[in-house]
Amino acid sequence: MRGAGAADRGAAGAAGRPGSRLSTTDENSVSSTTTRQPPPPTRPGAAADSSSSARVSDASSAGGADPGRPPLPPSGAAAGSTGGAGMSISDIIAAAKSYDSALKGKAQELAAMLLKVRPAEEEEDVVLEQLLAASPSTPVGLVALLKEGLDTRGVDVEKRLAGLQPFLEQQISAADKSLIAMADLSQALLGMVGILPDLVEDVPKAPLLVAGVIGHFINTGHLTFGVLELVKAVKEAGADDGKAGGGEDGEEEEELDPPLIDSEKAGPMVLIVINAIKAASGEAAAKSAWTDAGADLASLLPSFAREDADVQQLLNKYDAQYLKQ
Repeated sequence: MRGAGAADRGAAGAAGRPGSRLSTTDENSVSSTTTRQPPPPTRPGAAADSSSSARVSDASSAGGADPGRPPLPPSGAAAGSTGGAGMSISDIIAAAKSYDSALKGKAQELAAMLLKVRPAEEEEDVVLEQLLAASPSTPVGLVALLKEGLDTRGVDVEKRLAGLQPFLEQQISAADKSLIAMADLSQALLGMVGILPDLVEDVPKAPLLVAGVIGHFINTGHLTFGVLELVKAVKEAGADDGKAGGGEDGEEEEELDPPLIDSEKAGPMVLIVINAIKAASGEAAAKSAWTDAGADLASLLPSFAREDADVQQLLNKYDAQYLKQ
């Protein structure tokens, strides 16, 4: 959001240039969320899921790729998708910004149970079922769980979303009686990106932590979208609010950078996911995913910091120089 970007730039004034880069602490804090995980167990319908999640390129089998990894999703896999009950991603985002107390309470309860900050009074699966029953759709319920998980006290912020991952992975990989499908989780994570501008002021690390979760589930083969959709999502998040008030004497409104770009979170989010792909499937797969997305890293930086030197600085910070080789 605007406040976060302005604060970052103000803090960097002593360095002699506008804007700021994310701290090394921010970068290190998300590394635990993108650690390699073993391939998930096969479940009924997995063949159908994997057919829509083919690797972005045969090049992913090179450069240290792990032949046992699930395939990466192709770019454009989630285009035009809708959530439960026919909800579009924009509908999911709108619902996730303001949900009722019943859903909030169940999301808080399940998050606290999973993060071990309160004793379990019921089985986790039972509480999940109650949470989803209180939600207009499964993706909205999952966004609520992630959102309330980020706000759970009594556990380090860097461990909050990572602490929810095993349960979500177990659910989506269940051989039977699974309450969550790949499409549900995929749309929930895109919805979570959409509400990040509302969360970043209270939890500045939220964008990086969400990127860590996305990288994790791309690598376990549990998402139906790839880097292309992520780039689109970070650019669009909060973009409807991306205009300043009208100028004097009928002057046109000033166009502002979208919130995640303005707050210098967009570029790091994408690089965290690209680096997660590299860690799991090799440099060739990461470069292929980036190339197939057709993204320009400069467009993910604030408009005042899009020179070649700014792009190189970001690549250096996230050890992603290989993308330019």
